[in-house]
Amino acid sequence: MAKLNAKEVQNAKPRDKAYRLGDGGNLYLYIRQSGAKAWEFRYVRVSTGKPTFMGIGSYPDVSIADARQKATEFRKLVADGIDPQLLKIEQKAKLASEQSNTFEVVANLWMEMKRNRLTPKTTEGNWRKLELYAFPLIGSLAVTKITAPMAIAALKPVEEAGHLETVKRTAQLMNEVMTYAVNSGLIHHNPLSGIREVFKKPKVENMNA
Repeated sequence: MAKLNAKEVQNAKPRDKAYRLGDGGNLYLYIRQSGAKAWEFRYVRVSTGKPTFMGIGSYPDVSIADARQKATEFRKLVADGIDPQLLKIEQKAKLASEQSNTFEVVANLWMEMKRNRLTPKTTEGNWRKLELYAFPLIGSLAVTKITAPMAIAALKPVEEAGHLETVKRTAQLMNEVMTYAVNSGLIHHNPLSGIREVFKKPKVENMNA
């Protein structure tokens, strides 16, 4: 099948019924009765054994070159036994899950789990530390995106102000939230497990007379 050129794509006119122009490599230009054009990829679904079309994007928003690149990617997936439409759905679901599981949201879940184990005063104090020192910088971030440098950056100003005990405690709270995220299956590992070690240690009072 001969490949389409830019002029053919641009000049493709609507007909009484929608139709497709083939570009080769399972890539097609779909022309609607309205004249709107879109790129599609044709493949056989593994689950049904039936051919189907998957949308790539509208023309001219998606150029010929970009559409061909996408078709190449999809052909590789199909060759590996992966359904590109199902993969796209899974990726969207994963992204939605990540975006909804922010540090503050997970901290709320963690706090509810801890609430019955702590006194109201301790619970309030812990939450206040997170509100003041963690949430402003990382509260709205998905737990999958949080890194140690981000958490350290949030607590550095507190350390520089000399509030070392607050830094120590808040770092521990942040670590516990992320450990909860690991145990809940939201992330694979806790990047904040060792952040307390990068801060100055509070002085230990000598109680000996």
